[in-house]
Amino acid sequence: MDIRQIRDFVAVVRCGSFAAASRHLNISQPGLGYQIKELETELGVELLTRHSRGVSLTAAGAIFLEHAQGILASIQQAKSSMAALADAQKREISVGLSPTPAHVLGPKLMELANVDPCLKWKMREALSSQLHAEVARGDLDLAICLEDPSSTVRTVPLYREFLYLIGPVSAPGERKEDIALCELVNYSLVAGPRSHPARIKLEEAAAERGLKLQVEQELEPGGLRRSLVMHRDCYTVASFGLFAEEIEKGRLHARRIVDPEIPLNVNLICAAAVSPQIETLIVAAIHSLIATMPMIRDLT
Repeated sequence: MDIRQIRDFVAVVRCGSFAAASRHLNISQPGLGYQIKELETELGVELLTRHSRGVSLTAAGAIFLEHAQGILASIQQAKSSMAALADAQKREISVGLSPTPAHVLGPKLMELANVDPCLKWKMREALSSQLHAEVARGDLDLAICLEDPSSTVRTVPLYREFLYLIGPVSAPGERKEDIALCELVNYSLVAGPRSHPARIKLEEAAAERGLKLQVEQELEPGGLRRSLVMHRDCYTVASFGLFAEEIEKGRLHARRIVDPEIPLNVNLICAAAVSPQIETLIVAAIHSLIATMPMIRDLT
């Protein structure tokens, strides 16, 4: 049995006769009859009943037709998927990353792009709110950023981060892993602007507990904020990934905020023009990276 025989059988059924199917397929009627006969011989059943008005399905033919149509649909889907990937190789896919995903995933994504010809992309870094707007306008194909409840773009959940108190490596008595939210009132913080998702989540959690945080400076998660935490013994609240390298090398200490934990959902957002095949390819690549990173947890 081959694809041609399956195609010819479905064509005869849809056209209603061998004569009509031979014209549709642009092959001779005897040749078409031979293909169907070979198929019936291999299957050991009669698929079609021939009569003066054309053909009709036997009981076995009706069952085989369902399988045949499914096989042809799968082949067409596979061709469409490969065509989309081939198109991706011909053009550059623009991907935006908010600060934490940029710091954690950016270098790894570039490594994948260097070894996989299907992953040719141009990356840029911006705040989550800006990335949502750019994807919605079609200025970016994709973005990996924090959730935005007001956004209308297509969203795929990727993983969940949690907020930590991050600051200098201090006395052994303060080196425990977790810190209750209520204890944050004892720290003077360098925090992100009030419009940032992490700051919003932090302030909402504090307000629910009737807590007033001491925010000394409001800075973007860039060079100055990092410099103050690294060199001025300041504290900040951020995801682990934003300072992962410094924490793992022992330059900074991170204590996970608990009671309650404060999660941040990181999503892939997609412009309308991005095909489902490209979206699936990117999601699979990102999940392969996430599996190697203990500081983030897959969404379930």
